[in-house]
Amino acid sequence: QLHTVNQILEKQASTDVLTGLFNRLKLGSLLDAEIARAQRYATPLSIIILDIDHFKQINDTRGHQAGDDVLRELAQRLVSNLRACDAVARWGGEEFLIMLPNTPLQAGRECAEKLRAAIADFPFAAMPRVTASLGVAELKKGDQREPLIDRADQALYRAKDNGRDRVECV
Repeated sequence: QLHTVNQILEKQASTDVLTGLFNRLKLGSLLDAEIARAQRYATPLSIIILDIDHFKQINDTRGHQAGDDVLRELAQRLVSNLRACDAVARWGGEEFLIMLPNTPLQAGRECAEKLRAAIADFPFAAMPRVTASLGVAELKKGDQREPLIDRADQALYRAKDNGRDRVECV
């Protein structure tokens, strides 16, 4: 019984309640381990930061329940369009971070474009059209988590500045 309780507590501590994805703490831990592995074996690693475009408008016009529905459906679309070895987390309110092991920048860009299209090209149950901006960065030799995330974040802001519903890389 104690083992079962511990499993439940571990799942609660590592999972975003709304989307069922990993939470920021859990993916941060996985990302640190993957960075160490990639650095040790000189394998590529890319990350994507995805932000839903104009998410506040969804909540303001359709209500917070519709916003929650969009977050849940988007999470399902992300998972169904990623490999089993990839990891995705709800990073912030309407922001997601995706870790792509063994993935160089160009393949990361292709994955991000696939995700962008999976979001923009098909209606959501709560909204006729939802779009997202995505920033992609690849691990550099000697990188740790923060510089990698900062570069992906810079690419995300460039995607937003260049019109949204697009992918940018650094």
